Amino acid sequence: MKKILEVTIVSLIMAALSLISTFPLVKSFTTGIPWSAYREDLSWSLLHHPGDHLQIFYFFWLVKENLLGRVPFNGNPYEFNMLGGLTGGNDGFTTAPLAFISFLFSPLGDITAYNCTVISSYVLAGVFMYLLARMITDFKMGALFAAIVLTFLPMRINGMAGGNQFGFVLFFYPMIFYFLEKCIASQKMRYSFLAALGIVGLSFNEPHLIYYFFMCMGVYLPMRFFSLIPAQESATATVAVEPFRLRTIMSWPPWLSLLLIWGGWLSFVVYGHSVVPAQGYNTFFSPTFWWMAAYYPLIPLFISLLLASLYSQFSSTISHRHSLAVEAVSTLPLYLFLLLAIIFYGQTIDLTIALVATISSVVIIKIWLLRRNLFAMATHLWKQAW
Repeated sequence: MKKILEVTIVSLIMAALSLISTFPLVKSFTTGIPWSAYREDLSWSLLHHPGDHLQIFYFFWLVKENLLGRVPFNGNPYEFNMLGGLTGGNDGFTTAPLAFISFLFSPLGDITAYNCTVISSYVLAGVFMYLLARMITDFKMGALFAAIVLTFLPMRINGMAGGNQFGFVLFFYPMIFYFLEKCIASQKMRYSFLAALGIVGLSFNEPHLIYYFFMCMGVYLPMRFFSLIPAQESATATVAVEPFRLRTIMSWPPWLSLLLIWGGWLSFVVYGHSVVPAQGYNTFFSPTFWWMAAYYPLIPLFISLLLASLYSQFSSTISHRHSLAVEAVSTLPLYLFLLLAIIFYGQTIDLTIALVATISSVVIIKIWLLRRNLFAMATHLWKQAW
């Protein structure tokens, strides 16, 4: 009962925040649908602003007609079709389960049902991310923060406002990982079945996201496997500092290490945004820049936290504090990108080369800092794994 109340409160919070995020949608909830992420007038969007939002709106309506029997099931007779009446995959059911959510609200009207689906995608993303973070951290406020970060990801809002399905279905990510974690914790197959349903739903809607999902699984599964390996017993603090011969750096407080990691990757974001050609709103210090600056550094920061936890888990001479310091030191060269951003501002440079070179240098520094512990860590991993 307590968990139901908790989820209800989170759902209400996400619904309220979604109305603020999508404003002025609430003013035109029954007359217009979103077509832009920049708070444009929605009153006449159905008549004057063609785009992907109209295509997905049509598919939601078509599925409703399919389910009510007004149109042959899985048929699409209203669009030009060169396959002689066959849909060839170009039917409304490619938007399932979004179309089913819209169908539930369809008695309120097609436009209102579409907008309810928009709000529902916010709520679902927030609730599943909250449940996932709550289960991992057992910290309510931290889980709520994680839910807000994922739910209001600018890329997601941008896509959803333009009628792109990836913006709607991003909630499948936390949903899948939540049920996977529940399956591991409880060892009950029903949770793996629910996770599989999430994978199927994701594959129906967005081929890019299902591709990225399986790339993510290539990292998640090994990391999850390593996390199940028992940690080595910690040795004394003196021994922990000795292998690095960097006593001052290793005494950094965790907050300073986290700040340095975030700042290093922020420098890279500034560099990346300064060297791309200015195109429309993709200018330096534009709203797009601030979105990138706020969110992108959080990704490598999260990865650094995961790696730091593994260092301390596999070594008896490295504390979590020292592990974070290793991650921070390895990102210090990234601050050079602030200087490069000034030198190369406005010039077209291959960011792929810069990114590969950056990641390579960060990895090399980490290996050098951990060189005296790598063999012991690998030995512990091998013994526990086999």
